[in-house]
Amino acid sequence: MTILLIPGLICDAHVWRETLRRVPGAIVADVTRQETITGMAEALLARHPGTLVPVGHSMGGRVAMEMARLAPDRIAAMALLSTGMHPRKTGEEASREAMIRLAHDDGMAALADRWLPGMMAAGITV
Repeated sequence: MTILLIPGLICDAHVWRETLRRVPGAIVADVTRQETITGMAEALLARHPGTLVPVGHSMGGRVAMEMARLAPDRIAAMALLSTGMHPRKTGEEASREAMIRLAHDDGMAALADRWLPGMMAAGITV
């Protein structure tokens, strides 16, 4: 059985650093090469044979749920961390595209300045 740690949007293995120290054998999933949640799920299922325990953070949770939809017999358990289950909201895709353009045009610091405040608890500054 493989514990597969799936990062959220614009995250990488760094977010799982402490988890990797405490969960021997866990693997951080690479979801950087596909453009859709379904594509990410299909790639992970193909890349990691056997029984899986996907642990998804944010977007990674959506990938984990899609893996369970595509191959329920391969999913032994699942953990969803800060993951929304609702469908996309009207205008969400355009908003995401604008954030991607901002990152490409002005860099990741500009993206963090715009995106992170809405994700942090009141009183925490970034």
